[in-house]
Amino acid sequence: MRMFYSAVLAGLLAAVLMGCPETPPEQDPSLAVSTTDLRFAQGETVKYLQVWNKGGGKLYFDVTPSKTWIQVDPSLATSTGALDIASIKVTLLDVKAEFFEGDIQVEAPVGGSATVHVTAGPDYYTQDFAPDTFDLPLQSITFTPNDSYNFYAAEKAVSLTLPTNPEGGSDLLPFFTLTGDPAPIPLKDSKTVLLYGEAYDTVYVSSDGYVLFGAAAAAGRTGFSVASHFAIPGISGYYTNLDPTAGGEVSWRQLDDRVAITYLNVPLASGGLIGNTFQIELFFDGRIRLSYFLVQSAQAIVGLSSGAAPSTFVSSDLSSY
Repeated sequence: MRMFYSAVLAGLLAAVLMGCPETPPEQDPSLAVSTTDLRFAQGETVKYLQVWNKGGGKLYFDVTPSKTWIQVDPSLATSTGALDIASIKVTLLDVKAEFFEGDIQVEAPVGGSATVHVTAGPDYYTQDFAPDTFDLPLQSITFTPNDSYNFYAAEKAVSLTLPTNPEGGSDLLPFFTLTGDPAPIPLKDSKTVLLYGEAYDTVYVSSDGYVLFGAAAAAGRTGFSVASHFAIPGISGYYTNLDPTAGGEVSWRQLDDRVAITYLNVPLASGGLIGNTFQIELFFDGRIRLSYFLVQSAQAIVGLSSGAAPSTFVSSDLSSY
């Protein structure tokens, strides 16, 4: 009988041992991030990065930006699992000065690491002025091509007179009548001007304060809107409804290093006490300068267009450069 019970106990013990799975080893922490490509739109300054532990145990990690213009908060955090998500606030300090590109390194002593690429959207160098808000009289803004994503660096300066004397230039009013508005003006001496890296040997000048380039330029713009400004490659000196037939002059002058389009005392189509005096200069080395003397503050657009409308447009503040 004793041998029988011993055999039964031995069999039960074997069955229990065979039916039980092996105890799994404790899973190590494993770092996970919500994205490795953090893109800020132009004018956007704050986004959030989520970090969590997709493994076991407790994940300890630190967050380190590669550039001084990227701020993170917190820079040290933990996560105990997929439901314990750490939200890292990422702040860009000055997204207007130039195109910013950098990285955020997220690293855990145990659990791996991740690199998050940070980019800030370009400044489109375009401002939509409401009536009575124009703040550029007696100033000029020079756009100089560089290697940034903005393509240009912008610099403002005091300009008490128009930089290029318009005396000796060609009055364009007859051209508006003969060839249409905008009027195509071919450059002399095989010269070209540049806009966003594209070279053009003909400038289409409009009586409404802008110049255009390329195949679509001859048709001109329709309406007075930001969408029209961005539709065709061009430059808005003071894009509004002007009427040179009522007074003033629009002239063209080509020099050794530039061409200058001058709007001298041109009134608004709606009338007003003063004419509008400003100048668009296109240097053959790629620089662009917009200069303003007296301007009647109307709804107007000032700036550059590559011919591609931004997915999200944030108006620049041209007087801040």
